[in-house]
Amino acid sequence: MNNRLLLSVLLISSLLFAPSALLAESYLSGTISAESSGGNELGAWKYTLHVVWDTGTLFGLSHVDLIIDDGTHCECDELGDAIAWDTPAGYLMGEEGDCQMGLDKELNCMGDPSIGVLSPLFKFEPNEGPDCHAGPVGELTIIFFSDYSPAPIADPNLFLVDKYSQYSEFGMVTGFFPGLPCDPVSSKTLHWGGLKAVYR
Repeated sequence: MNNRLLLSVLLISSLLFAPSALLAESYLSGTISAESSGGNELGAWKYTLHVVWDTGTLFGLSHVDLIIDDGTHCECDELGDAIAWDTPAGYLMGEEGDCQMGLDKELNCMGDPSIGVLSPLFKFEPNEGPDCHAGPVGELTIIFFSDYSPAPIADPNLFLVDKYSQYSEFGMVTGFFPGLPCDPVSSKTLHWGGLKAVYR
């Protein structure tokens, strides 16, 4: 077999088996810890959200949403007024592990149409550069502040979702969230009537 024929066979084989990369196991999980902020002017309590993901594909992370309420408890303004953020809202390491990028935060009162969620959510998007990209596997850290003391997050839940290419993955958040009067985190029965996301 000459080199050109061998190269053609290898190329065809790689194309035939490439879809299997999209069928690998994906994973998404988050944990929120809480501690006194030590008098930080942004709030009496400091909350740290740690997220780990594996898209199970070759596609890198596009963004992460925190959907801590299903739209039946808190108004969007209640969520926004209760939480304060630094800029950037957090950090993650680039795909090669040799660069760090900040996370841009946005409170979307109408949800995230790209995943079919219509409830208020916090969206976190990597501030990528030409040589620094979020990979298909990684970890990120988000920090926020509130004057509301910690309340345990009920489980099971689907309060976390990531987006990569045309796919999305839902995951559970454990730990604590500010104990708002509207109580967004205590209900174990979630009502996702508007959920029309494409996910595996």
